[in-house]
Amino acid sequence: MLILLRCTCHAYALCYAWKPFELRRPLTSTRLLVGLGVLLFVATIGLWVFWLDRIVYFNTLSVMICLVTSPLLAAVAFVMGVRRRNPRLKFTIMDSLEEAISALAVIAVAEFFVLSLLVFFSSTRPGDYIARYEYTSGGKGCSGLQVYDRELEKHIKICHPDALRAGGKVRVEKRSGPLGITVKRAELL
Repeated sequence: MLILLRCTCHAYALCYAWKPFELRRPLTSTRLLVGLGVLLFVATIGLWVFWLDRIVYFNTLSVMICLVTSPLLAAVAFVMGVRRRNPRLKFTIMDSLEEAISALAVIAVAEFFVLSLLVFFSSTRPGDYIARYEYTSGGKGCSGLQVYDRELEKHIKICHPDALRAGGKVRVEKRSGPLGITVKRAELL
């Protein structure tokens, strides 16, 4: 089966509709692992954005862990990157600064994903409480209600509860753990 395609030089070219797929370079284990790593990273981002971000809340211990270990891991990654540089290439101070800042950003985001998963899987102690709420819009990408959680000692936002009213009381079901809480559901009273 032949297909006529219009080229940029206003001439017609003949192309085969069924052409076998050929790799330019052979598929090696390194390329396969990198591809699987990228796929896993994209799946993790999707999992976090559409599910974990809305139900996981950190306590002060997990926030302190993130604030202390992110710069330390970024410093280790930066030192390893500097040691592996090619000595024949010239790097400016600005290049080194950009490398350090990008290492800090990537490691902080990755650590945030990992801590979210750890909070989700380590929250095993069920509990509930009744609290007053206020309706809020925006923030965490959803409208919802804002309640004060005594365990975290801060206000948290619960996305998309049943039917929202201007204010009142809500019963919040959650699971607690050593690193934070996971909100299971909220029911208006």
